Amino acid sequence: MNPQLAAALAELSKMGLQLGAALLIARLTVDWALARYKSEKSWERETQAIADILVALAEMQRGLEQTLSAYAVNREVDTEPHLERYRNARRRLDEVGAIAALILEDEIHVSLDVLGSRLKTREDNWVADIASSIEAVSEARSQMVTVATARRRSMMSRGKRKASFKFWGH
Repeated sequence: MNPQLAAALAELSKMGLQLGAALLIARLTVDWALARYKSEKSWERETQAIADILVALAEMQRGLEQTLSAYAVNREVDTEPHLERYRNARRRLDEVGAIAALILEDEIHVSLDVLGSRLKTREDNWVADIASSIEAVSEARSQMVTVATARRRSMMSRGKRKASFKFWGH
């Protein structure tokens, strides 16, 4: 075999190996970046749903507390604006709850169902009913904060592990 031809073939095979390695690295990099992007988008949607739930619960609680406070000060006062604030927040919670049922874990959905059941339960009088609703919303908020905090810690620790090992396919 001609020495020049052998050198050309050796050089061509080196370039082929380099091209293959570059394509493999490019493919791994794109896969890693796409997986990370999807994970971050999912995390953002889930975080937004939890934040919307917490805001709606806070508004519900504020509306109920203002209703009870206004009534305690003056039994003749119009509590309708405060109750309307509660109703608007409750509608928002129902909207967000439907989305949350699809993208969040069952624990959150179950908590929202329990809250819904408790809010449908009526007490002997109007004041007791409002107080019971305040307690139910407050407990639901506490549960949501606990779940959200645990979830954030879990995601952060998983994210660190994924970032260090995902690139290598682990």
